[in-house]
Amino acid sequence: MKKTKEIPVEGPSLKILPVTAPAVLRRGNVLLLTLGSSVIIFLFFLLIGNMIWFNDRIIQYWKEYSDQSSNLDIEYRKSLLGKPYTLSVEIAKGMPPQYKNNALVLMPSQRYFKERGVDYHVPIPVVFYYYTGIKTVWANSKDASKATYCFTLENGAGSIEKISDSVRLKKLIALFNTYTYDL
Repeated sequence: MKKTKEIPVEGPSLKILPVTAPAVLRRGNVLLLTLGSSVIIFLFFLLIGNMIWFNDRIIQYWKEYSDQSSNLDIEYRKSLLGKPYTLSVEIAKGMPPQYKNNALVLMPSQRYFKERGVDYHVPIPVVFYYYTGIKTVWANSKDASKATYCFTLENGAGSIEKISDSVRLKKLIALFNTYTYDL
């Protein structure tokens, strides 16, 4: 390590001034900078492309937020999920409450419903469970033979019925398998 040599300084003594903020950041100028930057941001959103983005993203979000925050009912918010949710909940209402936890419902396909005049996109079993809390299975699944209930549609009226014997279950699975399942 090199040693440094101290050189004595002769002459007038040096004053060390305290470090202060630049003049730009002084109190009066902060207000001026705030107003100036606000005007620049305002002018930025007056450009056509930025105005369209602002209206489509920010204003639209705020309108939707205001509408949804005024309707905090869970069922109302879930109904925003659309027709599959609404019809799934209506189907679930046909299930006796005491059997909801351990029932496995055999569900027909979307084409089965369409052929009978009902426009219902049958959700996949996990989504149906999310909507209603009821476990379902499609006829083309390996677990279809474990179903304890089935949903059928006769003359425009749907019903959930208990499957009492394996012969009836096999017939229902064969019937439902004649329709293809769409995702």
